[in-house]
Amino acid sequence: MSDLWNNINPSKADHVLGVVGGTLDEIMSTSKHRLVVTPMHEKIINAIIEFCRSKHLRPLILVTDSVATSSWERVFRKRLKEGVDERTIFGEPCELGFPLMPLIPYNYFGSCFKITSSQQVESRRLHLREISSISAYAGDELSSGDIDASLEMDKVLRNLERVNFDEYITGLSPLMEGDVQIIEEELGQALDILSEQKFDLVIADGAARLGGAWMTLLREMDEKMPCPFIGFSTFKPEEAFGTKLAHQQRQNFFGTRFTELSLTSLSVDGACRPWRELISFVEPDRQSAKAIEEVIDNLHDLIQDINYGHRTKLTLNQYIKSELGHLAKDMLGNWARRQEWTSSVLYYGREHDLIDGADWEVYLKKVPTEQPQGNLLVYREYVFNVLLESEDEHDHKYAEQFISRVKKVGYLLTEHEIRPYSSLSNNLLGRTSAKEDRLLSLMEKEWEATGDKFRGLVIADFTDSSQDALDAGLPNADSCGLMSVFWKCQENLVTVQMNPVVVWENMLYCNPRFASRMEKSIGHYIDLYGKHLQMTRNDDGVYCYFKIKGEGFTQAFWTWLVNSLLADGTTLCILANREVLLDEWNGLGVNTVFNLTVTNSEILRARLGHRLGDTEDMGLPAAHLWDIIAVMPDVQGGLSPYFIYEGLRESRWAICDDGKFELGLGAISPDLGGSEHKSMDVFEKVNTQQDLLIPNRKEVSNSWIKMGDGEKHFLALEVHFENDLHLSKKISREVLVKKNEYKYETGDFEKVLESIYLALAHSLCEKKDKKYDKDIVDFKILKRNNLAHRLLVTGELAEDFITMVEELFAPFKMQFYLLTMILYYDHREKSLFKKAQVGEAYESAFAIPELFKTKDDLLIINKYWQEFVGKTKVYSMRIPQTKAVIQKLKDSKFNLRPQCFRTEVRMEAKK
Repeated sequence: MSDLWNNINPSKADHVLGVVGGTLDEIMSTSKHRLVVTPMHEKIINAIIEFCRSKHLRPLILVTDSVATSSWERVFRKRLKEGVDERTIFGEPCELGFPLMPLIPYNYFGSCFKITSSQQVESRRLHLREISSISAYAGDELSSGDIDASLEMDKVLRNLERVNFDEYITGLSPLMEGDVQIIEEELGQALDILSEQKFDLVIADGAARLGGAWMTLLREMDEKMPCPFIGFSTFKPEEAFGTKLAHQQRQNFFGTRFTELSLTSLSVDGACRPWRELISFVEPDRQSAKAIEEVIDNLHDLIQDINYGHRTKLTLNQYIKSELGHLAKDMLGNWARRQEWTSSVLYYGREHDLIDGADWEVYLKKVPTEQPQGNLLVYREYVFNVLLESEDEHDHKYAEQFISRVKKVGYLLTEHEIRPYSSLSNNLLGRTSAKEDRLLSLMEKEWEATGDKFRGLVIADFTDSSQDALDAGLPNADSCGLMSVFWKCQENLVTVQMNPVVVWENMLYCNPRFASRMEKSIGHYIDLYGKHLQMTRNDDGVYCYFKIKGEGFTQAFWTWLVNSLLADGTTLCILANREVLLDEWNGLGVNTVFNLTVTNSEILRARLGHRLGDTEDMGLPAAHLWDIIAVMPDVQGGLSPYFIYEGLRESRWAICDDGKFELGLGAISPDLGGSEHKSMDVFEKVNTQQDLLIPNRKEVSNSWIKMGDGEKHFLALEVHFENDLHLSKKISREVLVKKNEYKYETGDFEKVLESIYLALAHSLCEKKDKKYDKDIVDFKILKRNNLAHRLLVTGELAEDFITMVEELFAPFKMQFYLLTMILYYDHREKSLFKKAQVGEAYESAFAIPELFKTKDDLLIINKYWQEFVGKTKVYSMRIPQTKAVIQKLKDSKFNLRPQCFRTEVRMEAKK
């Protein structure tokens, strides 16, 4: 076996090899199972193989499908010396026995399990939802686009069953839920044979998709094969598709912590794609706008009927008048304590001429004059506190109609909240032809900036028409579908030169003028690939399509064929459904993605960035992801698509035009985000800003590389504050100078954070009987934006330090002690000309880490806290009086206990 290692050529050392090798080295040294989050680029696969070759470690590699198999095989073949029989190095077991590094699909063990018909049905349902990029949970709210995509993918699956696309219609899906029956004898024999091979580690590719039978397989393997199991996943656990049970199974096996290979670090050698998110806003076409206005009119007609139809005991106008009377008794106090409610009442009162007298003028000036969503809180309170509390049946019917008609404008009213809702107006905004016009305009601009290096991908929810729109009788039901976009591209003098191709099922649609070239290219690639494939051409003079079928038709071939057509320039733009976002399409060579979907799905949002392929050979250093969103700021519900997009982006990082990474919409434009009303002027301003960024791809790439360059920290904590009330450039603290003597120290909030981390680091070192040193524990605060930062940590005690920070910021528990901190804002020392000013004082409390349990331990952390952070008090959670302290802190908007999310990031300095 040792001679076989000499048949693999060594790989040239580079940045990715160091990053991946360091990660695998650490996991192997702990002998524990771990999930590694990284884009499964061929450079990552190459680094894994090189790690095993250099250390003579024999891996068992498990893969999910033919695409993953092909990716591994391509890398292996590049590494083999000439004349070597590849069956001895990789692949499935054969007549020559086990290869050096077996590469085995999970389905290879399918005969070892027995599943019921109901599990097969559930497996197909889950697969349908996964390829539609929507949640696995049946009760989750779906947008009109989510519904269209699900119907479209169901049709695709049914048709693919007829063309023998076995890989998509497998009876034993990795997504299958629940426990499965094991055929003990067969599985036992298989595992006995594997255990005899004495593998040093198991590589589980596609680990974030595993559940049911495949997690059962890994658990059974674990009992027979005492070696580390390393799962690789493109997505973080919270972003991956699956049910709660599947998530729990994976977490139980791989552990609650995962290792994230830094995107910025890997971009140095092109193992991931630097990219920028861009957005473009449009107003709907007149037909769609008219239909939306009709939806609004229906809501206004209902309100008129309630107010003047004489069928309710208390009309909405009467209710608002009574509320105005209550507010008038203490307007100043109500404005301070219930500003949102007071503002909504005043907004409705002004709109319906219910406010008399000059006493209200000072407050009316504070209420925006244009705020279509300003009445929603009034509507909710009236529905739930008046209509549904009434004993009159007419009132209950009005309540049902009210909720229904508000839903149609894009908001769901519940007893406790108001949230954006997939509605008729959303559907109309999502299907407007104005989005198609903007798409073509952006394609022209990207083409102008990149020329023949442009490779585009347009993602839509459906092919011909929106079934959801047809069922609702809405106009423009075919707008923003694949075929509608295809026809518009043919009518445009610029985009027609790209030869846009629709990819659907096992067919490719193109313009007849390019059909001969397409036929020649497809025929050439079929000859190269071989394996019993046939192509048929159908041409009706309007469009031409090619259908490929045969026993050798697999997803790996399909992805490879489409990618080859892009690479040789046969087509410069692909039009496809959501299916193209799956892992099975990894490696698709596109550098510009246009998203036309209408979705509430966080899964789809997470997948979009991963669809940008490796296109360095085209000379473009970075990729673009465009979202095109239609809005009508001046009508109720007309901004709901924007708010849904804002919600999907709020916890995601993106790169700004200044090269900094930021959380949420602030990365897209400083004019977005915030609670103030957005007008079309604001959106047009954002569009202008975004258009200016089209030619600046090089700057994006440089920023990504810079973010990863020189950082050696391997543990990371993402820290997010809920508001920015704590921010100031002048914050003072009373720090201990010597016994019972304090002095004021002034700085910005970053200085406060640094003092907290320093206090913890010194306390930890003394507790562990070590001298504080950077080799013992070192940290760096990497500021993301005003509300978030990444804490990067190295050193011998890095693990303990991260744990301490997590516990310090954690919710209070009974076994914890509390530690307080007082910050003084606008404090001023006494001078010759000015009196001393204490400033406004804010108190915060933190949970003392569990490491400090005894009285002596508390003295340690108290000493360093006073020295670095400031005066403090220590409270025991067991004392009843502490409840009052906690309640006071909970009621305060000034909250300095942020949310924390731990990752492990491998970022080595570039040599």
